[in-house]
Amino acid sequence: MSIHRAITNKKTTDGFENVFRGLGQGRDITSNARFKTNRLISTVWQELDDLYTSNWIASKAIDIPVDDALKDDRIFQSEESEKLEAFKNALEDFDIDNKIAQALKWSRVFGSAFLILVTDDDTMDRPLNIKRVKNLSNIAVLDRFDVYADALERNPLSPRYLEPEYYMLTKQGAKIHHTRVIKIDGVVTTNNRKEQLGGYGLSLFERIFKTILNADASPTLLINLLEQSNIDVFKILGLNEALSNDEDSLVLKRLQTIMTGKSVFNGVALDAEDGYENITKNFAGLGDINKEFYQIVAGAAEIPFSRFMGAQLSGLNPTGEGELKTYYDKLISIQKRLVKTYNKIDEVLMMHLFGETFEYKWEFENLFKMTPQQIADIENKNAQTKQIYLNMNVISEYEAKAGLIDNPLFPTITAETIEAEEALYNEVNEY
Repeated sequence: MSIHRAITNKKTTDGFENVFRGLGQGRDITSNARFKTNRLISTVWQELDDLYTSNWIASKAIDIPVDDALKDDRIFQSEESEKLEAFKNALEDFDIDNKIAQALKWSRVFGSAFLILVTDDDTMDRPLNIKRVKNLSNIAVLDRFDVYADALERNPLSPRYLEPEYYMLTKQGAKIHHTRVIKIDGVVTTNNRKEQLGGYGLSLFERIFKTILNADASPTLLINLLEQSNIDVFKILGLNEALSNDEDSLVLKRLQTIMTGKSVFNGVALDAEDGYENITKNFAGLGDINKEFYQIVAGAAEIPFSRFMGAQLSGLNPTGEGELKTYYDKLISIQKRLVKTYNKIDEVLMMHLFGETFEYKWEFENLFKMTPQQIADIENKNAQTKQIYLNMNVISEYEAKAGLIDNPLFPTITAETIEAEEALYNEVNEY
C-alpha cells in the first residue's frame, strides 16, 4: 500500500472518538471522548519494511539516534595489551559494532530484534555455557519476524515473565535456547500489548506513523496548490450554446489556439466580445507550513530538527544547549541499554579466543565534543585556579603540573617527570 493510499485507508485510522457527539447540544464535545486505535502496524511486516526501506523520513527517524549513539568505537583499558589487541581485532572480524547497531535499528523498526550466538560446541537447543565456549562461528542478526517464541512464561512473578524458554526460526523451524539469544526490544509497551505481540516490543512507527504520512504527503499537496496558483479564465461568447450542441471539439480547438498564442507570442488573441482574466493566488508561507510537518516528525522521534533535516530553525536560540542536552541524554540511555549486550558478547568472544576471560574495562566515548574555543576557555579557567592555589601555597608546583599529564599541549609533562619532581620535592622538604 502506498503512503498516499494509507492516508485515506480507514483501516489505519485511530484517534479520539466521541461516542455521544450530537446528543445534548451545547455540552462539551470532549466530555465523552476516548482514544481508539483500530490496529497495530507492529504486526504488519511488509508495511514496516516498506516504510523503513522506501521512505526517507521514516528511515531517518530510525537511523539517526542509533548512528549518533554508536558513532564512536568503545574505549578499552587492560594491562594485558596483547590479549586486548587480539580481542579488538576479533571484534572487527565478527563485525560486532555494526551488528549491534543493525539489531538496534531493526528493533526500532519491527519492535524487537535478535543477536543469535552461533557456536559449534553444542546444539543450539541446549543452554549456552559461556565458560565452555570454544568456537564461536557467527553472530546472526534477525528481526522479530525471523524468530517466534515457542511458549511464553505466564507466571507474573517469574524473572522471565512474558519471555520464552525457546525461540524458533521462522524459515527453518530450528529450536534455539534463550541463553543463546540476545533480544533487543524497540519501544517499551505494556504487559497486555507485549503478550498480544508474542513477547515483543512495539515498533517506533506505531507512535509516529501518522506524522510520517502527513509529512510525506505535504510536498505533493503543496505542488498541487502551486500548479493552481495561476488560473486562466476565458469568457467566450456562445460557450454554453456550443457545449449544448455537442460542439466540444470546436470549443477545445479555440482554447488550444488561444493558449498556443499565449505561449508563443506571450499574448492572448480574443474576439472583441470575448474576455480573458488571469487569477493569481498568493501562497506566501507555504514553505513554513511544509517545514512544520517535518518539525512534528522530528519532535515525535525525539531528534533535534537541525539534526533531522540538516537545517537551522529560525527564532531565538531554537536549537540551543538545552535541546542538545536532552538529545544527548536520550543517546546515553540508548548506550546504557546496550551495556549487558556488549558484556555478554565480549565474554563469549574472549572464551572463543583464549579459553578464558581477562581483566579489562571499557566505556563509550563522550558524545559531547567540545569546540576548540570551549576547550581553550576551560584550560584558561583551570590555569587561573591553579595559579591562585599555587600563590596561596595550597598546592606545590609539581601538583599543579600533575593535571597536565597526557595533555597534547604539554608533551614533556609525563607521569615519569611528575614522579621525579615529587621525589625531589619530598627530599627537599625532609630537611
